[in-house]
Amino acid sequence: YDDNAKFLDRQSSSLSKSKFKEQLYVAPKEETALNEFFASDKRGIVFTGKSGIGKSNILCHFFLEQRRENKVAVFIDARRLDSPDIKPLLESDIAQRINPSWDLNDLDKCLNENKQKMVVFIDAINEHTGDGGPIALLEDIVRLVNDVNVFGNIRVVTSCRSETWTQYKENVGKGSNVLNQDNFMTHSGDAVQIAGFESEDARCSLFAT
Repeated sequence: YDDNAKFLDRQSSSLSKSKFKEQLYVAPKEETALNEFFASDKRGIVFTGKSGIGKSNILCHFFLEQRRENKVAVFIDARRLDSPDIKPLLESDIAQRINPSWDLNDLDKCLNENKQKMVVFIDAINEHTGDGGPIALLEDIVRLVNDVNVFGNIRVVTSCRSETWTQYKENVGKGSNVLNQDNFMTHSGDAVQIAGFESEDARCSLFAT
């Protein structure tokens, strides 16, 4: 895909393969949570689920939708991050490309003046291998989303496997109520669990006419 989410054929693309096949995407019921997120003033949402359940697909689908609507969106593969601290990355790769002297506060101010929101999609946190691993990355993301002085117009959509999220909750020590409901789209203080199409009724719905 190019910067405007237009599909590039294999010959013209620098990516040799992709996990996301747009023509095969079927919206899971948990997609409603993301629609609610975009319609709200929340700054973050976390999706969890087992391997292969569709976490990356829902992030890829909504990222492309955002770009096709000419909205500001960035997609980050957590496997490619060297550090769990994403603030310097956002500043160097986004804010300072606009103005070399900018930090995230300047970017946030620019977004506000232009009545825009920037959505940062961070996929596959469980595969992050930088310092502190996926738990350190999750801690940094949650901290930044809760920092109202930085994320006024910057929003984060992220995903990780269920076992990584369980480990994070154990580290935090707050049971299931680990996300601030003022800042995160959550109905219980927990992440949104993607169930996919595991039940018979859910699978039958794929072929409903």
